[in-house]
Amino acid sequence: MTSDRLPGLDGLRALAVGAVLVFHLRATWLPGGFLGVDVFFVISGYLITGLLLRELERTGRISMRGFYARRMRRIFPMAVVVLVCTVVAAYALFAASRAHSTFVDAIWAFLFVENWQLVFNGTDYFHAGAAISPVRQYWSLSVEEQFYLVWPLFMLALGALAMRHRRRRGSHAESPMSGRLPTVLGTVIAVVVLASFGWAVLRSGEYHAEAYFSTFTRIWELGVGALLAIVVGLGGAAAGSPRVRGWLVALGLALIAGSALLLTEDSRFPGPWAAVPVLGAALMLAFGARAAGPASGLLRTRAFQYTGQVSYSWYLWHFPVFIFLFAVVQRTALTTLAAFALVSLPLSVTVPFWPSPPPPPTDGVAPRVTTCPPIVNVVSLVKLLAWKLCTLRLPPTATLPVTLRLLLTVK
Repeated sequence: MTSDRLPGLDGLRALAVGAVLVFHLRATWLPGGFLGVDVFFVISGYLITGLLLRELERTGRISMRGFYARRMRRIFPMAVVVLVCTVVAAYALFAASRAHSTFVDAIWAFLFVENWQLVFNGTDYFHAGAAISPVRQYWSLSVEEQFYLVWPLFMLALGALAMRHRRRRGSHAESPMSGRLPTVLGTVIAVVVLASFGWAVLRSGEYHAEAYFSTFTRIWELGVGALLAIVVGLGGAAAGSPRVRGWLVALGLALIAGSALLLTEDSRFPGPWAAVPVLGAALMLAFGARAAGPASGLLRTRAFQYTGQVSYSWYLWHFPVFIFLFAVVQRTALTTLAAFALVSLPLSVTVPFWPSPPPPPTDGVAPRVTTCPPIVNVVSLVKLLAWKLCTLRLPPTATLPVTLRLLLTVK
């Protein structure tokens, strides 16, 4: 299995989050910007499956406790801080009924089932009306976490069965990845991809509102990333000169950009049209390593790299900012520009959100909020809260109440 980091990976993340942000600003020139989420699904399936496969190859097992602990430390701190800030802002700016509805949505989001809350409420992503939930963006995070409740366990079970079978046959191989396990995993995930995609095609017509948020119509996109990780890990995408690989990356970029420009809310989505940006993302991930050319060069620029590194927190923050801003001011060209500036400015003062708890300072003191412009103080407060949540290593059920207490005590 290979573990090379793709130089353009953060650039692909930047492309995805930028498309979503522009779409949420209702830019008419990018009617299909919502497909950025589909790109994120492919990236996530690819990265997480690759990490699990390398652990299985290295140790012969998968530490479920370690996997979920790392996942929670990566996801929970920023997710909870955004939820708490959103609920507080909702009670300050909304009427009591809508503020209470936001609180209920935040609980569903905290439990990573926000997508099903939207399905049960019959929410139409493209025609949601005026009272849009400011935590609606958590639906995609919910789909991912539901996938990761099942997929690692399945990989662990198959790995254990493979090792037991090889011991019975007298094999002394330490890694189950040296046998037929990758083929079995690939076959299983391919079946899941085909079944989920077929269901997405069926439901995206008459039941398009449900199909957009349902886990069952979205799993295939994560599955494509997982299948790609297996193929790439076995060397299946290692061939090709840098120039040829660069052209394939350019093709992937063209598929994503063309979809964002041409797809609309009337397109059957996620089935079948999500297959186009999903294929584009898969091409860029498969052939991004050692690729040469203008497309891969663009994704490696500092602007794209940095934006990709903060894409998770940018994705979480941008939506409530837009909802609250346009709840108090009329949407015009000027206020839309102001909204974009409001969510973009923190990028110049924040550091990429860490994938694991940051090491504490040498003196044991948490980062302080210093005297800065107001927006910098807000970002510093978020970093402080996230740092504390990471170092506390709380169970998921205790994170929300502790965050509320931290908000009241941080000075």
